[in-house]
Amino acid sequence: MTLKNFFTRALMVATAILLTACGSRIDNLMETAKYAVGGDGDVSLSQQQISDYPYAAMYANLADKPRALLALGYNDNGHYSWLSGSAEAFVTYQGRIVATEGLPSNILFTSQVHDDPLGCWQQQRANCVTQWSRYIDLTTSYSRHQQTLTETQRLTVNSSFEQQAEEAIELPDGQTINAIHLVEHGMVAETKQSFTNHFWLEPETRRVIKSQQWLGHQLGYLSLLEVKPYSADIQ
Repeated sequence: MTLKNFFTRALMVATAILLTACGSRIDNLMETAKYAVGGDGDVSLSQQQISDYPYAAMYANLADKPRALLALGYNDNGHYSWLSGSAEAFVTYQGRIVATEGLPSNILFTSQVHDDPLGCWQQQRANCVTQWSRYIDLTTSYSRHQQTLTETQRLTVNSSFEQQAEEAIELPDGQTINAIHLVEHGMVAETKQSFTNHFWLEPETRRVIKSQQWLGHQLGYLSLLEVKPYSADIQ
């Protein structure tokens, strides 16, 4: 199955799951997910709402846009599809965004995901490598003659990683976790553009509870914060 077909399937399944929620209490909670990335006003759930919420969820901030809620729609062998109420979608693998849909600029594909040092740290293996090279297929939208055009570029990205001191992360459910802080310094070979990603890992399960990830030159950084963990990640 190609990534395009995989992502189409994942998006359809995630949409179906989100749209088939029933009951007035769940319906009220689902209203909070209707805020798109870059929509009007920050989404904020109370601790009781988080406890009652039926899905794993994350807050998402794109650059300086208002905060949105992403709900987990589908898990395909570790590729998690997260969906906003307006069908912006993000596929994560081991906490890293590897594909997106519905944004002005989208990541269509990320290669070499199984070699990502982030996964090595999560699996608590010894002697994790600190260098990683991959390519991404990135779409960019632009206007010409009153038309919106899209072009796709294949970009080579080289990164190095370092672990920094633990940092206290306050989660929306009221927990404060002394998280492992990993910093990724990246460079796009073709454009010489540099970026810095941050990942904060819960020390017991090693799941990513917070991150700041670069989505490309058009969108900049997306910040993610765990609202409610996926049950499979805390077992």
